[in-house]
Amino acid sequence: MIAQSLVGGVALGHLILAPYTKVEESFNIQACHDILYHGPFFSEYDHHEYPGVVPRSFLGPAVVSALALPFITVARVMNFNKLYSQYIVRLVLSSLVVFAWTRFYHQVKKGFGIGVGVWFAAITVTQFHFMYYLSRTLPNTFALVFALLATSYWLEQNHQSFIIVSGIGVVVFRIDLALMLGPMIVHDLFTKRISFKSLLCHLVVVGGAVMVVTVAIDSLFWGRILWPEGEVFYFNTVLNQSHQWGTLPLLWYFYSALPRALGASCLFVPLGLMVDKRMQLLTAPAFIMVVLFSFLPHKELRFIIYTVPLFNVAAANACQYIYVRCRRSTRWSMLSVVAGGHLLLNCLLTALLASASAANYPGGVALTRLHELVPPSAQVSVHIDNLAAQSGVTRFLQQHSQWHYNKTENLKPGGPELRSFSHLLVEAKTKYAYNLKHYTDTHQILEAIEAFSHLSFNYQQFPPVKVRMKPALFILENQKIEDIVAYGRFDDPGDDDSAAAAAAAALDNEDINDTTRPPGEYDETSDPVYNEQMNGDKIPVTKKSPKSSLKKSKKKAETAEKVEDHPIKEADTEDTKKISHKVPQNPPSDVKNPIKPRAGEKIDVGLQNISQKETTKDSDAQPADPPGNTNSDIKIESVDSTSKKHKKKVSQPVEHKTKPVEIRKKRTPNVEDNVT
Repeated sequence: MIAQSLVGGVALGHLILAPYTKVEESFNIQACHDILYHGPFFSEYDHHEYPGVVPRSFLGPAVVSALALPFITVARVMNFNKLYSQYIVRLVLSSLVVFAWTRFYHQVKKGFGIGVGVWFAAITVTQFHFMYYLSRTLPNTFALVFALLATSYWLEQNHQSFIIVSGIGVVVFRIDLALMLGPMIVHDLFTKRISFKSLLCHLVVVGGAVMVVTVAIDSLFWGRILWPEGEVFYFNTVLNQSHQWGTLPLLWYFYSALPRALGASCLFVPLGLMVDKRMQLLTAPAFIMVVLFSFLPHKELRFIIYTVPLFNVAAANACQYIYVRCRRSTRWSMLSVVAGGHLLLNCLLTALLASASAANYPGGVALTRLHELVPPSAQVSVHIDNLAAQSGVTRFLQQHSQWHYNKTENLKPGGPELRSFSHLLVEAKTKYAYNLKHYTDTHQILEAIEAFSHLSFNYQQFPPVKVRMKPALFILENQKIEDIVAYGRFDDPGDDDSAAAAAAAALDNEDINDTTRPPGEYDETSDPVYNEQMNGDKIPVTKKSPKSSLKKSKKKAETAEKVEDHPIKEADTEDTKKISHKVPQNPPSDVKNPIKPRAGEKIDVGLQNISQKETTKDSDAQPADPPGNTNSDIKIESVDSTSKKHKKKVSQPVEHKTKPVEIRKKRTPNVEDNVT
């Protein structure tokens, strides 16, 4: 029970540390979401829109979703964040693996002793990759459940159960699992522990039944008759198309994958094989699988993850062999310390790899941050680029039903399709990257999302190893309102012609303008420059300023509107000049010649101290003034918008040139905000 709790707790820790998923897990996690949230409405499932390279089976996601349904129902009733549903799904999957591992652990204790079992549990929980994969919705993780169960049944010599669980794992999830489980049953066949007739009978019955089930259920979900794992095997092995995702050297599994998966425990595997011949029999199927897999050019550690528990048993046997001899001599005592110390080394390696892996999901972080930065009530259509879709974005992260999420690939950067979205998740290494140059004049950077870059070593600090980050994704917000169109306006998002036509139609549609402006805010439809742009006329841009005439016209209109509708008053922002002036309720009738502003012009207001004689002298040259809005003593307090330092108060006669004060309205983000 203690070992089971330890394994489950460590798996939960990895889940919390890295809650997002990668592209290899995409199908199963999306299938779980669709089964839970769409039920029998297959047309709304993600795999119809993004089927992937090869089809996968729905049997695993269906079982996990059925087990997770009660907990997710409670979470939905309590209005929890949708991301918690993804936690629950992954937690259910890890529980299935822990259950299978626990059964295998008990067989190890029963067959090799309690001491070996204790070391086996300690080694397992201190390693990184096996524990990290327990909650990953990979096809290999689903197959790992049946690999552990089948191996435990093999140690128990329960051939019927062995064939059943092996058949499910091979036919439904990973056909290459036969490379490890096949040698086990072949060994029992040659040692006459099972008869050939009995084996053939079980294989035909179990294989046929499982084949019928997977073909029937998966054909229903996919809308065509198929055997998913058969198509995967044909694509990867017969056609050998997996090399398109990269190739590695022949011995990569032996000098890279296994040492990383086993950690420091790999040093004890050879000793465990030498001191107990039973370990040679147990690990032989694992060695066979690794050797055969080495001939495939495309290699990944997850392909051989089923072999890690078998090698761990051999390492545990070696540690137990050393430990029971620790009192015989000083040499054995020192070796016992090394055996126990290697667990600490495994923990340090796990901490390092876990911190690096947790920082390797920028897509999930970016979409989560977008939901935090933008109010739920906003009308949002976000495009998710390839990197974001492969590094954490799932349907469980789509929290708002009124928002529209799009993952269409191969859209032209800066084209009308991408400009029609209100927000973009764009891959870029810096804000000056070429990918962002298309949106310099139309989008604003909300946030830059960093991801794992490399490890740095500095022995003069603690810890000496640090994880370095670098920008990976940028969250962009479209500031050009007229380019944003409603999601679904394009018949085919990947069709440039239809997209361009839809964008052109959207520009002529007045519905895209914001009809909920507060009173007094600029209305672009009444601006002649805006109308010229809508009619396709080119707006000249002066060399002095890169800002468009549209922006200047809008500012001019805003200034005129404020001057005409409101008296001069104190501004409420730091960006405007603070103006305070004293106006008596009953101004003297002899104060004349106030400065009357005209719409769109700056206002020259000075500190005036005019004597009655000077006022009478100049009255012939000045027009009559309206009563009210003047005073013989006007005080102006100016604040520089950049330095934010109070300037010295100015007091000067009227005949001197007065210092102009520009009244500006608080600027809200508009369509001309550039990418910083």
